[in-house]
Amino acid sequence: MIALIRNRDYYGLSLSLLIIISTIAQKYTALAIALFVIVFIIDLIVSKKYSFAGTWPHFLFMGLFLFYAAGLLWSEHVDIGIKLLEYKMSFFIFPLLFLMRKKGIDFWQIIPSFIIANFFLTVALSVYSLVNKVSVDVASMELFNIHPTYSSTYILIAGFILIIGYRQKGLSISKTSLFIVIGYWLIIVILLISFANILFLMCAVFVVIAVLLFQKKGPLIGWSFLILSPFCGYLILNNTPFLDYDVRTAKDTISEFYNEPQDFLCDNLHTDAGTKLRPILWILSVEIIQRYPFGVGLGDIDYHIEDRASFYGVTHLEDHALNPHNQFLQIAIDIGLPGMYYLIILLLLIAGIAIRRKDYILLFVVSNLIFNSLFESMLQRQSGIVFYTLIICICLTYSATSKFNSKKKLIDGEE
Repeated sequence: MIALIRNRDYYGLSLSLLIIISTIAQKYTALAIALFVIVFIIDLIVSKKYSFAGTWPHFLFMGLFLFYAAGLLWSEHVDIGIKLLEYKMSFFIFPLLFLMRKKGIDFWQIIPSFIIANFFLTVALSVYSLVNKVSVDVASMELFNIHPTYSSTYILIAGFILIIGYRQKGLSISKTSLFIVIGYWLIIVILLISFANILFLMCAVFVVIAVLLFQKKGPLIGWSFLILSPFCGYLILNNTPFLDYDVRTAKDTISEFYNEPQDFLCDNLHTDAGTKLRPILWILSVEIIQRYPFGVGLGDIDYHIEDRASFYGVTHLEDHALNPHNQFLQIAIDIGLPGMYYLIILLLLIAGIAIRRKDYILLFVVSNLIFNSLFESMLQRQSGIVFYTLIICICLTYSATSKFNSKKKLIDGEE
């Protein structure tokens, strides 16, 4: 980032500003995007230092936006649908902008802005929580108006980028500083109490350990660890004081639903436990999808969920105006099963590119999106749409892997 300032690279600086704004000052995101678009267009015309860097996911993201736009055709609440479509504009704008890669710009020049933003985010959450004597998850909503799931997602991904940056020498940070920052950020992630992200973090740690064991100790030790890891995870979660309630509720929910799936909804009509509300919402969502396999139309989902909730007498769901809490069910209700399959293919394609490039940052980001999408509608809020689309497009165009960057430099004539 210092190099961008020294070179007066307004493209890189405006992109860095967009990353910071979209992380910690999200109500100004639209202005930051507009500034980046203007700078990009001027720089594209004046500097002529750009080369084509498009991949299939770039175009498929734009296709996803068109899928959503088509959902307006059979919507009964077009005004709401148009508002939601505005939120989805990032699916079109960012892939379009990142079809072109600027020569001389490196991933590790851009991404420090995200690290800085998360450092500010975690410190601000800590101070606000202590001063106002509220929990960190409440501080996230009150101070930044960011749902704790998104805050913990940002911090987790920033932490992983920091680790990869240290290993690849893309970021200048000492081992001591790395351990201090990662340790502090992990505490904040835990205090944000996003059960999904804590589970994801645990799975990611187990996968990394398994890969290292495969490489250094052989397949027998690696497979043995993978087989034992679910039991280790269960013991850790079950014996962590502030998570034991969530674990116990999850166990009871799974048991109830597995043994008596037909009676589960009726037996939990008045529950307020989030772990039990999700399966209820999933049941209602599946029923809606069965009735409308091609979707209810963009903007109509709340009315259909309220209708099914009213049918079963789950009246408190209407008060909360809850979404399906599953991105795949959400998109299936909005624009149909074809839209859901399209999203799955897009995410798997991105994961495939990350594996082929050995781009662990991109793989971590898309894996986090897929995992969290099982429990939250991650691509419904601006907090998720802008962040995931922006960071994925940056990774696709300015890959963090040294091997890929070397190829890009050769293509661009920089070496």
